[in-house]
Amino acid sequence: MYFDNIYCKYSNTIPLKNVLYALKYKKQKYYRDTLAYVLSDTLKNSKDYDLIIPVPLHKNKMKLRGFNQISLMLDYPYEVPIKNNVVVRIKNSPSQALSDIEGRKTNIIDAFLVKDNVIGLKILVVDDVVTTTSTVNEVSRVLKEAGAIKVDICALMRAV
Repeated sequence: MYFDNIYCKYSNTIPLKNVLYALKYKKQKYYRDTLAYVLSDTLKNSKDYDLIIPVPLHKNKMKLRGFNQISLMLDYPYEVPIKNNVVVRIKNSPSQALSDIEGRKTNIIDAFLVKDNVIGLKILVVDDVVTTTSTVNEVSRVLKEAGAIKVDICALMRAV
């Protein structure tokens, strides 16, 4: 694993799972505040980092959905800068939610590119649901290869 630690307090179960689904796939943005509040509980120690970044969506998925759900949930004041374009998704891979374990690993290889200087930084990467850790591990890999000294993961939920 390329990330150093992973923090997640909640399981991907009902009712939280349904609220996230409504936000992501039904575009019910009024759930943002609820999810941001739940996520903020896990992010309360974020002051230990230089930067917080959400796992990015590919530009095609962003265009289709109209928003990055993680960026919406992070749209609250934190003590650490939150940047959306430090890492970009350059590979339009199939949805991880629709892939099996092996597909999740291969879909995501070389899917991300670091666009900013991260040399010497401690970074917290935020995702909505972590299942196999394939996505966050690949984001962590490119960040570490670009010079980040620490990459931790914070997720809203962990798949059970």
